[in-house]
Amino acid sequence: MKDLILASQSPRRKELLSLYTTDFTVCVSDFDEDAVTADTPARLVEQLARGKCLAVAKEHPGAVVLGCDTVVDVNGEVFGKPHSPDDARRMLRALSGATHYVHTGVCVSDGTRTESFVDTCKVTFFPLSEEEIERFVELHRQLLSVIERRQVDEIAATVQDHYIFWKK
Repeated sequence: MKDLILASQSPRRKELLSLYTTDFTVCVSDFDEDAVTADTPARLVEQLARGKCLAVAKEHPGAVVLGCDTVVDVNGEVFGKPHSPDDARRMLRALSGATHYVHTGVCVSDGTRTESFVDTCKVTFFPLSEEEIERFVELHRQLLSVIERRQVDEIAATVQDHYIFWKK
């Protein structure tokens, strides 16, 4: 049986795949996502999934590689992660009370054969008040702060563990 590799660093994708099997490894690709352009968000996400998948497949001949990507499409504009609180507010205002699409591209390759597809779902947001938007932006800021502190704590603990290990 061929090795299965998930070409993604997404904890959620890892969690979803582990619902089907735990017999896989994760390998993050070095694929340059910024170099990809497409005429529609759906085509973009399929190209991103293919690029990630094929980059990892090239490094692991004989393995079955699964690559995925997801984008939010608001009237043809791709919404990524917000770059700032103001960008988050802009996105939330655009999503408020509106319908948008979420496209997920999936690609599977065994080095010989490659197949890809896009699945799309339609999502409608309830209207958000300015107060709700502000609360969400503040909560997001606080969560990022906690995550960053936790990562620093984890790095410090790892360094300390290695130091103690090597010092013995």
